Amino acid sequence: MVIKMEKFPSEFENLLKQAKDFIMSAPSAEQVIAVQTFKGNIVCFGKHDVISGNTADEEAFVKILSENEDTMIQYAICMWKDFSLDVPSHYLQNLLVSLNSFNRETKILLNGGECFIAKSLKFMLDKL
Repeated sequence: MVIKMEKFPSEFENLLKQAKDFIMSAPSAEQVIAVQTFKGNIVCFGKHDVISGNTADEEAFVKILSENEDTMIQYAICMWKDFSLDVPSHYLQNLLVSLNSFNRETKILLNGGECFIAKSLKFMLDKL
């Protein structure tokens, strides 16, 4: 599923703010992932070794969600330290779906040229 939006969608506003705040407070993070769960919680984590493919940050993040029994993710943002949006790593996408199969419906916000696009994890995973 792809949803095109001319302006920034309100359901992502707080998530975007949290991601930006996280980047500002953690300058060593190359990338931040911010998610909003169906329980309304926002959880962020920084990825510090993106280029080498180190997955420890992603695995620790999924473990926290699991331990808190808050595994259904409604929205997610993957943001580089320059504030550009990107697709989460394929590894993280698979971890999130393994955590809870409902997460195939998680909406990821992306830049879509002159608009924003929200793509589901299912859409992204099915394209590979």
